[in-house]
Amino acid sequence: LTGDLALSQGQVALKKWGINLTNMGLAMHANNSDRVDLSGQVQSYGKQLQLKGYSTLNNRFSPSVLTLTGQDVQVVNSAEYQVSVSPNLTLKYNQPTLSLSGNVVVPEANIKPVDFSSTETLPSTVKVIRKASPDEDENPLSLQTNVTVTLGNKVHLALMGLYATLSGGVNIALAPNGATMTTGSIKVDKGEYKAYGQHLNISRGIISYTGGVIENPLL
Repeated sequence: LTGDLALSQGQVALKKWGINLTNMGLAMHANNSDRVDLSGQVQSYGKQLQLKGYSTLNNRFSPSVLTLTGQDVQVVNSAEYQVSVSPNLTLKYNQPTLSLSGNVVVPEANIKPVDFSSTETLPSTVKVIRKASPDEDENPLSLQTNVTVTLGNKVHLALMGLYATLSGGVNIALAPNGATMTTGSIKVDKGEYKAYGQHLNISRGIISYTGGVIENPLL
């Protein structure tokens, strides 16, 4: 395969997230081989996300590698969430393994969810069983994740009377058995709690993960 294909000047509005993505572009290049080189970019409020990598046309696109990088890119700008991120992530597919690794810095975020009353979750005893197709049986996909999330010094949380400035970071790894294992800690650098006419200052708070599942931190 030989040739070039390009998309340029694309844009899309994500109203639910409150952002407009502009200057979207994607370029693909092949030089007499089954490998296709990829590069792309998109802007959010003037800050750019960049995509680079390659894919193989035969063997079900294996191997393929994509990297995503950016600096202080706003990804959510809604009434309840304003979040900027600096990702450096690599997605690799080498049949049958799909892996995501790297780090994401959150330099700035304002998190103030209004209401969780409409949120519904299934009991932990509920199990969802889906019969795999013949193709899935023959080629099961193994998922691996090793991503570190680090909070900057401008991450603020307002939730149910709690007002806090957060810092720290965690490493999130998806184990072969499907359990999400987490290490690290999220710290409350300063904060206050207001409820039932009481006003409490928070001098120190830590949510720690020591390698267990993400749903079971130490307080």
